[in-house]
Amino acid sequence: MLISFIAAIILVLSVFTLFGVIREGQKEKRSLAEQGEMLAGILGRNAMVGVYSENRKMLKDSTESILNLKNVVAISIYNADFKILYAKGKDSSGAEKEAISVNAVAGLRTEESLSISESKKYFAFIKPVMLQSTAKKDETLYFEGSTPDSAGKVIGYVRIVLSKDAYRQRIETIMRENMVIMLIFIVSSSVIVFFSVRKLTNPLVKLTDNVKALGRGLHVEPVQVDSRDEIGNLASAFNIMVRVREQAEKSLRESEERYRKLVEISPDGIYVLQDGEIVFTNAAGAILLGAAHSALVLGRLMNDFVYRDDRGVIEQICFQVEEKRINVPYLHVRYRRPNGVLVDAEVAAAPFVFRGQSAVLVVTRDVTERKGMEDKIRNYQKELYAAATEMSTLESRVEERERYLIAADLHDYVGQNLVVLQLKLGLLQRNLSDANMVRQVEEIREIIGKTIQYTRSLTVELNPPILVEIGFKPAVESLAEAFETTHGLSIKVRDDGRPMQIDNENRYLLFRCVREILMNIVKHSQAKNVEIAMSRSADRIYVTVADNGTGFDQSTVDRKKSGFGLFTIRERMKRLGGYCEIETKPGSGTTVILAMPVQ
Repeated sequence: MLISFIAAIILVLSVFTLFGVIREGQKEKRSLAEQGEMLAGILGRNAMVGVYSENRKMLKDSTESILNLKNVVAISIYNADFKILYAKGKDSSGAEKEAISVNAVAGLRTEESLSISESKKYFAFIKPVMLQSTAKKDETLYFEGSTPDSAGKVIGYVRIVLSKDAYRQRIETIMRENMVIMLIFIVSSSVIVFFSVRKLTNPLVKLTDNVKALGRGLHVEPVQVDSRDEIGNLASAFNIMVRVREQAEKSLRESEERYRKLVEISPDGIYVLQDGEIVFTNAAGAILLGAAHSALVLGRLMNDFVYRDDRGVIEQICFQVEEKRINVPYLHVRYRRPNGVLVDAEVAAAPFVFRGQSAVLVVTRDVTERKGMEDKIRNYQKELYAAATEMSTLESRVEERERYLIAADLHDYVGQNLVVLQLKLGLLQRNLSDANMVRQVEEIREIIGKTIQYTRSLTVELNPPILVEIGFKPAVESLAEAFETTHGLSIKVRDDGRPMQIDNENRYLLFRCVREILMNIVKHSQAKNVEIAMSRSADRIYVTVADNGTGFDQSTVDRKKSGFGLFTIRERMKRLGGYCEIETKPGSGTTVILAMPVQ
């Protein structure tokens, strides 16, 4: 304590000494700078005529009085071309022989300009010698308002070198004075601290012993407080620390008891592994591994209970926790009990410290029952999917039959009746003499003609004869021609020439999908050009419809749309064992790929 106090005093006094030296040094520098500036100005004015005439005697006379001053050690005078005109110094240091450079006087262009440089022993001052013009100054006496031209011409330079001896002596004096003050303070403070420390030693020794005992974990009684000074306050603080420690130890014991009970009653298996060996487990963990109690699994490797195909998972978990010190989320692992029963479990792990050594904390949850339920749900889903596929197929067959019947009715009854009606109106028109009546009958016949044409088109759309009689490819080509005529699209159809083996039901479904895609292009894409490509591989038939329209964002497609929307097309193709892929983005057109297994 005494040494620390003395060191603190030395540090404080050293800092004050440093600041004093710096302050006095700056003051001395300012004084020398002011002196040098004043002497350089005087010498510049005195030597103007001598510099102008380069008269050495005049220059000598102008420097004698300045050179005799105490701090001046050298004087040099130069012309405008830096040629030395006169130089003299008091010693043999060579200070008066140092030449000045262009850089040193680059900014000296007025009478007030001054260049100051500093070396280890000297201050050097350089000032320009100005030849003043007085012609214009005299004009101000006669012409009111004229401005004198105070700028003169630089005809040379003077250089005065001042010694730094006085500056160094002042600094040394300050340092000696502060050293004496420092020694006085150290001696007096040491005496005071020595006797103070002796008074404080005895109670501090007792406190120190108690603190050491507290650090070793021993039971410590509160110390007696005999005073209300700093030592008394320290003793009171120590007593508070002892009481807080006792309360913390009590809380820790209670917390350990709570967590021990939580671990014991936890339905999840909890294990602590060190080098892959089970060093702790709760009752649930022993039961999960097929043991009656935890003693039967302690000391054994965890991988002894893991199904052989999943042992790498446990090794990877232990590596990540032990080497990388990271938590591992729940992973699926299967355990094999001694009776051969497999247990599905989810395992999570985290770094842990057990009995002062690094370990791995593993929490295992038995999910065998849940996995069984998930398998049942998946089986039910497969059955539902198969039923839905069968219903969809049946629906397609019923829909195709209904379309056939509707098309037959339209052809056999509605179409024929319209034709007969048009013929009878033609006969009626021949027997009419009123021109107005003839014109009205003609309009009626035109309307009936359009209706007959629409009925035939609807009949073809409901049950295209070309699709049944000729095949899928000609039907698609006919559909493309109809869309070109009706909607003004430019549609190119190409195929690879290989036959497409499609049964009647799937052929009709695929044809309707192509027609629905073309209708979507007309309604939404604003496309002008469409290409339909048909090809076949060894096991699939492909139909690709591409347009140069606006495209769309697939996330905005309304999946609740009924009929043969894109979502419905995708689901229908999936039930048939195929798929529907859509490639599009806003502004880049749309490509729809339909794939169906070869029948």
